[in-house]
Amino acid sequence: MALQSQFFQVYRMSKMPRGQCIIINNKDFEDESKRRPGSEIDVDRMQQLFRALHFDVCIGSNLTAAVCWREPPYIGSLIPLIRGV
Repeated sequence: MALQSQFFQVYRMSKMPRGQCIIINNKDFEDESKRRPGSEIDVDRMQQLFRALHFDVCIGSNLTAAVCWREPPYIGSLIPLIRGV
């Protein structure tokens, strides 16, 4: 059983809010063929889901690849910038 527990770690959901949820909606691209019209619907549904699970939701729109591929601690520091605080 000890080996099995290494593979099935569970995210504890006992805090309020549960944690941060960053949703990145990259809709507009220089190459018009890569545009994602209607992506706002996906964002709205994901936001509703994570808020119902008591996560603090932050949405970033049209972030560059350089920003998205940074390490998670850096992404977390973007929350005030995304929110315009």
